[in-house]
Amino acid sequence: MPGLYPFCAYLKYKRIASSKHGVHSPFVFDLVTKTFPADKTDYSNFTAELWRNECLSSTEEIDVTDFGTGTSGKRRVADIAKRAAKSPAAAQLLYRIVKRFAPKNILELGTSLGISTHYMHAGNPSANIITLEGCPQTAAKAQSGFTKHHINAKVITGDFSSTLQPALDEIRSVDLVYIDGNHRKAPTLLYFSLLKKYSHNDTVLIFDDIHWSAEMEEAWNEIKSDPDIHVSIDVFHFGIVYFRKQQVKEDFVLKW
Repeated sequence: MPGLYPFCAYLKYKRIASSKHGVHSPFVFDLVTKTFPADKTDYSNFTAELWRNECLSSTEEIDVTDFGTGTSGKRRVADIAKRAAKSPAAAQLLYRIVKRFAPKNILELGTSLGISTHYMHAGNPSANIITLEGCPQTAAKAQSGFTKHHINAKVITGDFSSTLQPALDEIRSVDLVYIDGNHRKAPTLLYFSLLKKYSHNDTVLIFDDIHWSAEMEEAWNEIKSDPDIHVSIDVFHFGIVYFRKQQVKEDFVLKW
C-alpha cells in the first residue's frame, strides 16, 4: 500500500502546478481550455454513472485477484465501485479526451468494473475498444455491464504479461491507451515499451496513478523523458503523453 505517499505527492503537485496562463504550446493550450475543464454536460444519465450507481448498491461479493497491487480475496462489488473505480470527475475527463481525439482503436489495461470503459465508449461510440482485466470474476462483472448497456468493448482476461501482446497483435495500431492495471515501475515501463511499437504520431497514452508511489513516479519520469515523447502533461490523477514529433519537447504540470 502507498500509505501517505499520494497525499504528500499531491501537496507537491499543488505547489508546482501552473494554470493555462503558463502554457505557450497551442496544442496544450487548446486542451487546457477546451477539454480539461468540467463542462455543462449532465453526466448523471450517462450509462457509466447508471452502472456506477448499480455497482455501489450491489450486495454481491466476488473473488478478486489483483495482479497490480498483489492483494486478493473476497470483496464486495460496492466496495470496488467506491474505492477502486475512478472518480466521476476523473472518468469524465477521460471521456472528454476521447471525445476530443475520436480514437478509432482504444486499448485499456485494467477494466475493473468497466466504468471507465463506459465513459470511453460514450466519448466515441464507434471506437473499437479492447480492455484487459486480470481478475476473471471482475471481468465477468464488467462484461455484464457492457452487455446491459450495449457497450462495444471486448474483454480479455488474464495477467497482462500474457494478454497484452496478443491484444496489440489484434488491434495492430493504437490511437488511445488508458493504463490503469498495475502500480509497479517495471511492468509499467514494460507496457510502455510494447505500446510504443504499436503507436503513431497522434497516439495518446494515459497513465493512471502516476503519483501512487515512489516507484510509479520513477516510471512516469522515465516515460516522459523518453526521446520519442514530445509532450507530457501531469494533472496528478493522470499522466498523459503524446509523440507529436512536430513539437518541441515540453513537460507540463497543470492545475485541474
